[in-house]
Amino acid sequence: MRTTAEEVARSLEPQTLDLYSGSYEFSDLGGLTLNVTRTDNGLYAAVPGQTPRELLPQTATRFVIPNGYDFYQLDFMVDAARQTCRLALTIYGMSVTGWRK
Repeated sequence: MRTTAEEVARSLEPQTLDLYSGSYEFSDLGGLTLNVTRTDNGLYAAVPGQTPRELLPQTATRFVIPNGYDFYQLDFMVDAARQTCRLALTIYGMSVTGWRK
């Protein structure tokens, strides 16, 4: 049985979404900042000056943004103290890690 994004979204607790919210800086991308915000029971991501895009959950820690025939993949990594410390962003097969500010 395949799980849909809507089913995964319903299973995510608000505390988990709050944990993922914040600004992440990607030094490997010239200091690019990605802002992740929570709205109701969902997450949105945007770089400064651009319109936020909805993050569609695949699992409790992996989200995607459809982009034409491809997609951007975002993997949130939480440390033992339950503080989000980094975000892996995969675009066109290349993965970079951003650290939460």
